[in-house]
Parts: sequence; C-alpha cells; structure tokens
Amino acid sequence: MEKESTSLRQKTINALQEQNRSLTFRELTDAIWAMYPEYKDYLIGKYETEQQARVQQRTRLGIVVRDNRKFFTVTKSESRILVGLSAELFGSLENYDEEQTSQPSHECVYWYTFPAYKKDTDAYPIVIGRGNVERFGQWYTDTPEPPELLGFYEHAHPRFIQNALHSVLELKGRRVEGASLEWFLTTPKEINELIESVLKLV
Repeated sequence: MEKESTSLRQKTINALQEQNRSLTFRELTDAIWAMYPEYKDYLIGKYETEQQARVQQRTRLGIVVRDNRKFFTVTKSESRILVGLSAELFGSLENYDEEQTSQPSHECVYWYTFPAYKKDTDAYPIVIGRGNVERFGQWYTDTPEPPELLGFYEHAHPRFIQNALHSVLELKGRRVEGASLEWFLTTPKEINELIESVLKLV
C-alpha cells in the first residue's frame, strides 16, 4: 500500500501544478518522487531497485493519464511524449473529487502481516486476502499491534488471482497450520513473482 493517502492521480496533478509546465513521464516521476519521498521509498522497497520502480511507475502513470483525459493532455514534441494539465481540470476537479470519494473502490488482492512476524530474508506468515485496500486500516481495531500492509494488486478478477496464489502456495506446503485459510509462509517478493507467473498463463 502506498505510504501516502493521496491517490496517484492527485499526486500527478499536484506535481504538474507545481512545475507549471508539461513533463515527460520520466520528469513527472521525478517531480512526484520529490514531492512524496515516502511514496518513492515505498515503490523502491516494493520493487527492490529504482529502475524497476521507475518501470512500474511509468506504467501506472500511463494508466492514470489514459483513464483521466478530463484532467490531462498528452502531446508529442520532438519524439518526446509530454503530459500536461487540461484546462477543464480547474473548474471540475473539486466536484470530481467529491464524487469519487463517495464511490467504493474496486476490490484487489492484498497481502499483510504483523510486525512481530516479519523477517528480512526468510519466509514468514503472511495473509493473502481480497477486499477494498483503501479501508485496510479500518479492519483491525482489536489486535495487539496494527497490521502492516505489504502490497496489493488490482485486477478485474481479484478472486481468481487470490485463489491461484492460495492454490500454488498450498501445493508447496506453505499454509500456516492452526491459522485461518489465508495465512501462508511466504515473502512479498515471492507473491509478486507468483502473480507475474499466473498472468503469463492467461
């Protein structure tokens, strides 16, 4: 989960407003990371290297821009793709944010653990669940320590992704005995690799 409550769409808008010009995707990534250093640290931690984090950030930015043409413009200048703010943004953003806030987020597959279980290298108990990740912090109010969200993956059919992960890990004998059916001995890296493997099959 991102360490900032601000959505990537809003981060992109804020960065473009601060720079006051159109930016390439690389420049946009640098601007967002400069404004939200915790978000940068989160991505690099999740994808292990800055290069991989940049690749993932570029993909996500492309989706955000594509799905929010009301707010962003895309132009080509000297073989460079530039992202800017739409003139329509300034009159509609406030109302749009209010509408979006009132709508539920899509479900996704998420994985979390508790700090007492976490290890730096070896596998440790992790829950692989499914739900609205934006409400994650509201789910566990009666536990001795707050859970730590390790990652999540958005997909049109999150139940299928979750079932696939459970099946593969169970075949490997990784289910945690005596716990709920969503607990497995694994690592965030392994979960990401398994998701990539599953997606290659469809």
